[in-house]
Amino acid sequence: TFTPRTFGYFDSSALYDGIAEIDYRVTLSPGFGTYFVKNERTALSVEIGPGYIYEKTGGERDEYPVFRAAQRLEQKLSATAQFWQSLEYLPEASEFGNYLLSGEAGIEAAINSRFNLRLSAQDKYDSRPPEGIKKNDFILTAGLSINL
Repeated sequence: TFTPRTFGYFDSSALYDGIAEIDYRVTLSPGFGTYFVKNERTALSVEIGPGYIYEKTGGERDEYPVFRAAQRLEQKLSATAQFWQSLEYLPEASEFGNYLLSGEAGIEAAINSRFNLRLSAQDKYDSRPPEGIKKNDFILTAGLSINL
């Protein structure tokens, strides 16, 4: 953190998705962020910076610079429940028509002192997927976590 409301980051991710024909996609991105709201119950932040993607999709390798813009909200609903939401936009630096857009929203609540119930929805959009692959990938998950 630089100040109570500003920070630097280094974001990295690696993805494999056999159904979407993504053999690998590695994303690296440093940047800066700021909190619009930051208190005990709510955190709302945005991040922006350059990035780079290395990928092999549909059997073809590619790499290119991107811009990264992201937003995240975390809201404490009660002492035992929370909501979160995030959005990330990664357009290719030289061709904004080629981009990745992903979002997630979820809720988690304690069932008791040891178990939490979690429900989340993710949507990933690729403006130029491999031929024959849908642009949109939607995932709905429900889970039970154990506090050790």
